[in-house]
Amino acid sequence: MKTQSQLPRVKPDLVAGKFTWATKLDDALVTTMNKFYLHNWPNEATLDSTWLCDIKPTDKKTDSSIAIRFTVVYNGDMKAFSDLIEGFSVGPSDLSEETKRLQELADKLKRRSRPEPSTLFLHESLVDQ
Repeated sequence: MKTQSQLPRVKPDLVAGKFTWATKLDDALVTTMNKFYLHNWPNEATLDSTWLCDIKPTDKKTDSSIAIRFTVVYNGDMKAFSDLIEGFSVGPSDLSEETKRLQELADKLKRRSRPEPSTLFLHESLVDQ
């Protein structure tokens, strides 16, 4: 067991975000999410996902009844977070559906996350409970 002095400290600022990705359920999505789940994320990052299913398609653009809700927290600054996400999304430089979907997820993770003071984030997290 670690002593208090050995525990990593929460930095003054962190990156946090939430978004719901309505997308088509196909092999490209499964490949993308497998890469997301199997990626070796650092201890400073917490990326959670929840799959939402509906009997009727709810998004006319994607004609999809599948959505994935992401919650992101990164104990660091926005540049380090962006670099982390870019490292996750780097793949073959082809135009395959898997590569497009992976880049789409990375872009949404970066666009829907923002830096904020860790004290504000912790306060809002407690209020939500």
